[in-house]
Amino acid sequence: MTPEALSEAKRAAGEISLWTYHAIREESQELFGFFKKEELEFFELLLKVPGVGPKSALSIMSVAPLVTLRRAIGAGDVSYMTKVSGIGKKTAEKVVLELRDKLGSAEEYPEMKGDLDVLEALKSLGYDRHEARKVLSHIPQELTQTNDRVKEALRLLSKNHS
Repeated sequence: MTPEALSEAKRAAGEISLWTYHAIREESQELFGFFKKEELEFFELLLKVPGVGPKSALSIMSVAPLVTLRRAIGAGDVSYMTKVSGIGKKTAEKVVLELRDKLGSAEEYPEMKGDLDVLEALKSLGYDRHEARKVLSHIPQELTQTNDRVKEALRLLSKNHS
């Protein structure tokens, strides 16, 4: 399960329903659970990339929200995947190359350029890339100007540190 799914499962009182992927190998069997069908479908897409197994796919999905990962791949940004332990630059490039056409191109995600600018601004202010990426998913999409997005990110980050 992704960290978000695991925390959601812990908060749920009673029964939960999951979309599952059953990985069967010669020496092991593993079951991976997802709250949303889109997460399972993205997981299965990652598995089609040579060199990406179930654990690597789950690690990639744990780096950022699904929508952010889709945008990053569509925009050709390999940096999200290279932050995952065990995923090198070549494998990250392979993920982008294999999945870009299936997820859309950079032209379909014009806001990705603005997000990259926000990330760079936050990094230059001393925030680490992981923290900056995490806050991006909480910025309302109505804020389209980079400076407004940076201000909102700083407001959210200062609230988190209080």
